Amino acid sequence: MRRSDKSPAVSILIVLVGLTSLTFCKLIAWAEPNSPANAAPVPGMKLQAQRELRRQRNIGKTLFRANGCFDCHSINGSGCAEGVSLSSVGLRRNREFLLEQLRDPDAHVEKNKKAFNSEPNLMTNPNLNAKEAAMIVTYLESLRKPTPKKGERSKDYNSL
Repeated sequence: MRRSDKSPAVSILIVLVGLTSLTFCKLIAWAEPNSPANAAPVPGMKLQAQRELRRQRNIGKTLFRANGCFDCHSINGSGCAEGVSLSSVGLRRNREFLLEQLRDPDAHVEKNKKAFNSEPNLMTNPNLNAKEAAMIVTYLESLRKPTPKKGERSKDYNSL
């Protein structure tokens, strides 16, 4: 079918679906206070660098979802309730720790038994390339929900 053969109604429908999708994505970012789209500016960082960081966080969030990470993890109550919450992982773990975990979970857990309370690794290797792992870690670093105070419990906090 040539482009000129489409009826105006089909073209309008395509535009409306696109606008609805864009609006929905913006609403999701607005509804999630820890969303990379809502991340606070980094003091002293130039505007262009902040935009690039926001772009990388958004790509990382997309990769996190696309790789099924919510099947075993939760963030701010979304995802697997029995799995490890990553809501505050950006406060608890550094970039290198997270990269090692994504690149080779078995070796990383073996190397860091104390950090994992000597529990066996349950994470499958996501088989990410270095750039994908770095983007996901950039997203994870933005997750900084405060952890519960001593003696308090939260259904959204299991340490990693």
